[in-house]
Amino acid sequence: MRTGFEEIQAAYNSGSQRARVWTEGWVAREAYCINCGSPKIEKATNNSPVLDFVCPVCADQFEVKAQKKAFGAKVADGAYFTKIERLKSATNPNLMLVNYDPSKFEIRNVCIVPRHFFVPDIIEKRPPLAETARRAGWIGSNILIGKVPEAGRIFVLRDGIAEPKDRVLAKWKETLFLRRTGSRGARLAGRGDESRRPHRSTGVRAR
Repeated sequence: MRTGFEEIQAAYNSGSQRARVWTEGWVAREAYCINCGSPKIEKATNNSPVLDFVCPVCADQFEVKAQKKAFGAKVADGAYFTKIERLKSATNPNLMLVNYDPSKFEIRNVCIVPRHFFVPDIIEKRPPLAETARRAGWIGSNILIGKVPEAGRIFVLRDGIAEPKDRVLAKWKETLFLRRTGSRGARLAGRGDESRRPHRSTGVRAR
């Protein structure tokens, strides 16, 4: 697994636009599906809500959140009601957290939260925007990464070093019973040992 970006000369003045081109290009080239092991996942149709990539083999879906700083316990996200509706659907996506280093033009960490842990329980509703805001009344959301237990955080790349693919796939399969039985893994997060331990950063960060 190569960690460097190939689109270094991306024709955008905005840093966030360049970062989006870099990270999406990397995911399209290097990321594999940890549900079925397909060596590639494909970019989804533009403007699909809470959806960035799809596996061409098993059809598992992925939302990608990319940052240059490590992800902490909470990550700002998009429209609250759209997010909740999507996560309640039968095809809710897996969450891929991508941490990159813009000074080195490379990916440093990739952590995936399986779809059976990426559920409404870990979405926080933000206050509506003020009447003076351009999008007055708009309600955003936060993803509460700190509520996801260790079993629901699967590293594909850690500190620039790829985890062995067979080990990643094996760890993924350990919690698949939650999906098959219709259980919601995030319900484990608000209780049990993980909720009583200090949060450990996933090392994945925001544009």
